[in-house]
Amino acid sequence: MFSKRKRARNKYFSEKKVKKIISDQDRAAHAKVVLFFIPLIMIFVFAFGIYMGFYTYKRDNSPSAISEKMSAPAEYYVPDVSDPLLIIVSLSNTLTEAYVPELIDINGVKLSPLLQENLKKLLAAASDDKIVLKLEKGYISYDEQERAFLARKRSLIKERGYSDIRAEAEAKKLDPKAGESEAQTGLCVWFTTDDGEEEFEKTSASVWLERNCVRYGFILRYPKNHEEDTGMTYDPKLYRYVGKENALKIRAYGMCLEEYCNHVFF
Repeated sequence: MFSKRKRARNKYFSEKKVKKIISDQDRAAHAKVVLFFIPLIMIFVFAFGIYMGFYTYKRDNSPSAISEKMSAPAEYYVPDVSDPLLIIVSLSNTLTEAYVPELIDINGVKLSPLLQENLKKLLAAASDDKIVLKLEKGYISYDEQERAFLARKRSLIKERGYSDIRAEAEAKKLDPKAGESEAQTGLCVWFTTDDGEEEFEKTSASVWLERNCVRYGFILRYPKNHEEDTGMTYDPKLYRYVGKENALKIRAYGMCLEEYCNHVFF
């Protein structure tokens, strides 16, 4: 009787031990499977991320995407304002070939008579402070602007190897197409100096002008850090006449002209 119980107990523990061994083996097998597939999953996720990044880059830089960006409306609505000092000329607010403003000659440069008085005061004030400021250019006609744009585009294609579409998109940031430039209004002035330094931005004349321009109704038209707002590349020589009241507010608000018009009219 005792022997039967002992054999039964040994059989029970033997079966339990076998089941445990099988269970351990199953867990080990499962662990191997998991460890085998984890690297594969990681490689797949990594490869998928690279693919999506490449796909997004190709999509956003395809000729059709670039063309779409070029024809996209401006971020800021440009109202048809009665105040000519706040007019914004751009891809979405163009001027026709027939638009020719009233012009006068100021120091050999054609400009709008709207800025004559304050421009002369600005130049006189600079002279009093021993600053040499000269007018480089002002009004640019529709046809002249188109020639400047095409010349810039050809230069980018030849010198940098840009495609036709990319060259056009980049050229417009420096020399807009005809009808898309505020130089056609006669309200823009490019300044220069005789300081002898290579870059105007580094001259005492540029520092003085940027500091004092708003007192005479002028603003730096395309300032740094506002390229997305203006759609144009920073130009330290280009100033725009907007009137003293508007200029002082633009300076106080830390805005560019596009932001200011959006603020004023909305």
